[in-house]
Amino acid sequence: MVSVDDARKRSEEEWLRDLAQLRSHAKERFGDVAWVAEGSQRVVYAHKCIVYARATGTYFYHIVIRVVAPV
Repeated sequence: MVSVDDARKRSEEEWLRDLAQLRSHAKERFGDVAWVAEGSQRVVYAHKCIVYARATGTYFYHIVIRVVAPV
């Protein structure tokens, strides 16, 4: 029988692998926001829900809401 701690650890490891894949393949995995890195031609694709969860509210507002989807 698997302990709760072992199941939690395995689940967390799988979740982290899934997030890494989502980050690595954002364009192919339906990224819903994109921007060009300053001073570069490189397009950065992302998922708003992840950007929102990881960024401060001010950053998210100024970059994602105001620039990508002007109000």
